[in-house]
Amino acid sequence: MLQKIAIAAAVVAATLGGAASALAQAGLVNTGPIDPATWKRGPLYAAPATPIIWSPTKLAKAAGKEWRMITESAYDEKDYCTKINANPDENGLVVPNTWTESQHSANDYTQMWAMWAQPCAFKPVTAAGVFTPDARVPGERPSTLLRRDLQKGADGGAMTFMVPTVDSVEEAKDIIEQLYYPPVGHRMYGPSQADKIFANVPGGYRVTYNDNVAPILMIETILASQAAHDIGAIPQVFGLFAATSDLGNFGGYLRGEDVDYQKLIRNSYLAAKDNGKAACTAIAFRGIVDKFDLLPPNPYPYKWDCYQ
Repeated sequence: MLQKIAIAAAVVAATLGGAASALAQAGLVNTGPIDPATWKRGPLYAAPATPIIWSPTKLAKAAGKEWRMITESAYDEKDYCTKINANPDENGLVVPNTWTESQHSANDYTQMWAMWAQPCAFKPVTAAGVFTPDARVPGERPSTLLRRDLQKGADGGAMTFMVPTVDSVEEAKDIIEQLYYPPVGHRMYGPSQADKIFANVPGGYRVTYNDNVAPILMIETILASQAAHDIGAIPQVFGLFAATSDLGNFGGYLRGEDVDYQKLIRNSYLAAKDNGKAACTAIAFRGIVDKFDLLPPNPYPYKWDCYQ
């Protein structure tokens, strides 16, 4: 009986091996069981070996520029264009993307998509890799960390995301998972409004998206401050935003006037800088110098990269 079982098993193995060999000869790359860990990806949407960068946000940082995200809090297509066309802004800062507000506003995605679909919302760089002072793309602060909001923001055309209240490395990784296309993340393929807006970008939108999307994660709580350096170390995180109001709200100290508050702000700043990421904060903190003797070196000059 055992001999018969062994013979049967050998026949099955030979049959399966022959089938796999035949499938391989027919051009099938993945001849084994379907398994995400071993799946060999095909060439469709394969990112170029050398990244093609057309995001003005990323190019502004690479060029060492200070830059600003102009806030659009209410649905107003004309006002959106007026603000984004004022580039550079009144401080002489370039404006590579907007901060379209949905966390603390009544804006919904129908309204935001309408603003982003306007010709003023996207002005391409002169060529891939070339910093262009008046180039711009849509940007958003989503209202939640949910897939629904991140997917709809990306599908609408947002290329810079200021994601609020990121408290842990796990949350940060989940955001990356939702924002990025495979093989980095699990963003679903549309097609969407973004395909139309960025139809002519160098290299194509879908293929180059992962190299151009810019997630800026907001450090707003004590939990987030504790994890800030590890959050900033995640490769796909583009920047950290020191949230001046909520660090006071959660920390319990007066903004800019208490040493404990400065400790939180400097921690977010250093978490970004130590990891080579963009260090962002409110425009009111541009040029801030920490004068507290308890936090050497003193005085401590900040060199922020970007502002809201």
